[in-house]
Amino acid sequence: MQRVALVTGASRGIGRKAALHLAEAGFEVAIAARTERPGESQDAYPDGTPYAGSLEETAREIAALNGRAIPIRFDLRDRSSAEAVIAATLDAFGQIDVLVNNALSIDAATNARLMEADPQVIANALDANVVTPLVLAQRAIAAMQRRGEGGAIVNLSSIVHRDTPPAPTGEGGWSFGYAAVKAALTRLTTMIHVEHACEGIHSWAIEPGCVPTDAFKSAFPPEILPELLKSPAMSLVSEDVPGAVIRWLASAPEASRLSGQVLDCETVCREYGLLPEEKIKPELSTGVT
Repeated sequence: MQRVALVTGASRGIGRKAALHLAEAGFEVAIAARTERPGESQDAYPDGTPYAGSLEETAREIAALNGRAIPIRFDLRDRSSAEAVIAATLDAFGQIDVLVNNALSIDAATNARLMEADPQVIANALDANVVTPLVLAQRAIAAMQRRGEGGAIVNLSSIVHRDTPPAPTGEGGWSFGYAAVKAALTRLTTMIHVEHACEGIHSWAIEPGCVPTDAFKSAFPPEILPELLKSPAMSLVSEDVPGAVIRWLASAPEASRLSGQVLDCETVCREYGLLPEEKIKPELSTGVT
């Protein structure tokens, strides 16, 4: 029977790669993001250069793999769009077997230092990046329960939920707002496991590592990024690393033994031989791509 995955933030970066890896594994994929067509991105580098990527382009790449994808416009900041995404996926495919909560909505105001942070901005960030993924998880779990075949939920976490930043935000570290979002998604993962693993609905939080996406390169001033990358803690991995891990979690029966855990993607990739070495480490341009 065909399996179905819903991937948010699938217009670029880790979400795009996750969707492609899932399509290669035989999943039909609902891809959701704000950017539907090329050139429409609302996200940009500090100099105003918009990020590349769109749902239309991801869908074409999946079609080239002989896969099937449906693009769905989705905005984390609009909680009702979570309901619409679930409904559209079920209308198109009749089921949801895998949910990948990858999309992220963090801006410069959310990344402010603690004493400069606007509490309402932090509240908005938590609403978008925690409450909306919670709604997606609730609706996906309900669909999985109706089918009675189990399912999988992967939440994108980060080392920021557990590590102390090496410097203040803006100087190579991260903000309270960003760390709070990722900590909450990690706890969402463990609660899904505690309450639903008995139904065959498994969950994992993954730490993708330092993946040189547009958002990653925008987060650090270009003048300090080369020096930061010399740190062992900033070891880069390619977008294929979290993509391959998501594919494995969604399709390998043995992955259920790790349900409820926070997984470092590079470690999982190497331990289970998910990628050859040349696909783990990326080529990096620290400027706009």
